[in-house]
Amino acid sequence: MSTSENSKSNQSAISKAPAKNRKRRRFAGKHYSRFMKLVRRTHMYTGLILLPWVLLFGASGVLFNHPTWLASTKIVHRYNPEIVKETVGFSPPDPASFATQAVAGINHGADEPASELVSPGKARLTGRLSYTAATEAGRHILWLNLHNGSARIETRPKSDKKPMERPVFAGSTVDVKIPELDGDDSKLLKLLEQANINPSDEIKLRSRSSPQLLFQVRGRDGRLWNATCNLLNGRLDGRATKTGAGLDLRSAITRLHQLHHYPDNLGARWLWTLAADATGLMLVFWGVSGVIMWWQIKPTRLVGVGGLIIAAVIAFLVISGTLTELGFGPPRSSQGVSIERNDGNNQRGMTSEEKSASTNALGKLPAEGF
Repeated sequence: MSTSENSKSNQSAISKAPAKNRKRRRFAGKHYSRFMKLVRRTHMYTGLILLPWVLLFGASGVLFNHPTWLASTKIVHRYNPEIVKETVGFSPPDPASFATQAVAGINHGADEPASELVSPGKARLTGRLSYTAATEAGRHILWLNLHNGSARIETRPKSDKKPMERPVFAGSTVDVKIPELDGDDSKLLKLLEQANINPSDEIKLRSRSSPQLLFQVRGRDGRLWNATCNLLNGRLDGRATKTGAGLDLRSAITRLHQLHHYPDNLGARWLWTLAADATGLMLVFWGVSGVIMWWQIKPTRLVGVGGLIIAAVIAFLVISGTLTELGFGPPRSSQGVSIERNDGNNQRGMTSEEKSASTNALGKLPAEGF
């Protein structure tokens, strides 16, 4: 083969290589464009479809942190620390001093100290102190801030709504139970044994999750009632079908937010839970797809990386600090209440007035106050 022929062959091979590379780039670019188009469209349309749930969960989440918003409860008075101290002599307690007293109480009567205080400067207070008082105008709650010594009074006026009318059978019980399971828990042990589970004590029925029978009845006067029957104890209750649920806007929003778990039957409640799941997954997708779309804008990449690093550091500090505080004390029971000893042990050494004040301060708080 001559020199000229070799040169032509090499030039042909060189020209074919860039052509193949261009085809690969076009192929990759075409599919990448399709992928990004799919990401943008999914990002947009999922937001439009699930917008009602996003707004509801966002709004209800804010309402949980602001118990007086969209509520009849209003803050009617605020006191600065100076007035509180001048009026009742209250000033913010010192956590380190309290911790020292607590350890001294632990060691009281012992020949040798059983415990010693570690890092007094890290002792801290949590929670709020409150008192309730009722008048003809409504219920009043006095909150004392243990950290700055301020105080505020919230008032919840008496409701002018008429009590919901109940049917004549409300409060009565009927003998309506699941016959196959009534009083014979030994049958259920067979299911546990098949799963290689041998309980050390008798199995217990969870009263909190007792099933309800929902049905409608018509009275002699022709009125239609929505009736319920507790299949655990046969207790009946109900309300007139034409009356509303008795929920204001705030209660309706927060009740919807708190619904969780899929019911066993398919219905509106099941679909609501599915929509809540979809909303949660969509929020995760929004975050990931937002990062993907941001990365396409090259001029903003450097600033975005800095923002992500700052966000990650702040999130780590806030989340880890919150989890540390949540896990500092004793574990909580399934009912959401701290596992404690009985009242006699908890209030040992307290006078009758102190026990009464403790009960009044802690036992009559509104649920939304925490």
